[in-house]
Amino acid sequence: MEKSPNMETLKESQEQYWNDFRDQFLEDCLEDITSDYENQDEDSQKYIRSKANTEFEKFASKKLNSFIKECKAKKEIWIRDEYPFNKGWIVNDEKIKNKLKQYPKLFDVLNFIDNEANHIENIGIEDRTTFTVKTAKGTELRKWSHVIVGKDFYLKAEKAIGLKKNAMQKYINAFCKMGSLKKIGHLKSHNRAMLYIDGYHRPVGEIGRMKKERLMNQKDHQQALRDFKYK
Repeated sequence: MEKSPNMETLKESQEQYWNDFRDQFLEDCLEDITSDYENQDEDSQKYIRSKANTEFEKFASKKLNSFIKECKAKKEIWIRDEYPFNKGWIVNDEKIKNKLKQYPKLFDVLNFIDNEANHIENIGIEDRTTFTVKTAKGTELRKWSHVIVGKDFYLKAEKAIGLKKNAMQKYINAFCKMGSLKKIGHLKSHNRAMLYIDGYHRPVGEIGRMKKERLMNQKDHQQALRDFKYK
């Protein structure tokens, strides 16, 4: 498909390709369902459109998942949730690359802990669920990001990244020392597992959307990883 003269940017052309593909797919679906769509009553047209939209969603999702799987197999895609592998300021830092030769599992442990972190509404420790701050737009409610470290955590870590409990404890202690984790205390509600905090979630954009902010800013985190070590 050739770009029309008014497509000034790559983003605009991508939007046009998507719109053309979507519209043609839905048009074909409508024709496949009925050859008399325009003469249907309003409820029937809504049903037919819903059926076509569902077919499009299934097709697009299947193709997208297949594409992601293929790229993962070739290690040719940045995975948004695989922190820190998609953070250029970490992975492209020469000093951190040298540190990875000494601690080859460092990124895997960071990613594992990041994926285990989650806001838990009823954590059972006072003042460790939410907190408020004053911003230019008014009072903002923020939610702590919790990491529960217990038997299940260590078993899952060993299965996922091949590190036993003692090694994981060394990493966790080192992260607490450098400031990316904060040790809070034991949880009675989780068989005395230890609670850590690795950041917080704050509202951004439209209502209901939250963004995770980690305890350390980029500059401090980068330097801490350059200096990383455990005993």
